[in-house]
Amino acid sequence: MSICLSVRGALRDLGSRRGAGSYFTDDNGKPLTRLQAIDALHDDLAAGRETIPVNNECANPCPNAGKGCKGFDFGKGGGCPGYWIEPEEIAAGAPP
Repeated sequence: MSICLSVRGALRDLGSRRGAGSYFTDDNGKPLTRLQAIDALHDDLAAGRETIPVNNECANPCPNAGKGCKGFDFGKGGGCPGYWIEPEEIAAGAPP
């Protein structure tokens, strides 16, 4: 399962919670302040990214391209297109 985040939706959420903390982190895992997160999301929009992955394994190109994933789509309505997991992989404990 892959989850993505609407950049505009996150900006609305962060903008409506005066003084609320942020659930975003930098590349080293350090928590961002609310204002730092808002700045980072504005940078994402300026770069043309309408959606961003929540999972660190989602990317473009995707590390699961061999299983059919076309890579994360950062555009509007995009996200992770997904890929096939064999039933035996699921039985062995592969993430869904």
